[in-house]
Amino acid sequence: ENDNVDGPEDFHLVIVDNGRSKIIGSEFKDILRCIRCGACMNTCPAYRHIGGQGYDSIYPGPVGAVLTPLLGGYKDFKNLPYVCSLCTACDSVCPVKI
Repeated sequence: ENDNVDGPEDFHLVIVDNGRSKIIGSEFKDILRCIRCGACMNTCPAYRHIGGQGYDSIYPGPVGAVLTPLLGGYKDFKNLPYVCSLCTACDSVCPVKI
């Protein structure tokens, strides 16, 4: 046995679901591929007008308008999907093609 190996003796992995498994089986599953690069926010006219604070969520912008109601509940965020103007500007800049 080699006693000169660097690294931990034990490894623990904690996986937090936070409702994502519910989304993965839905029509919105692609939203989970978001890498939070911000490209959609930079091109979104609604986001540029109201800013990130208007979303009242840790996920602002076009992705937040979809993801926040799914994770946080429609009751608390029922108006958030209506922030989107459906201009599709975010489609052309998303590096993961959400």
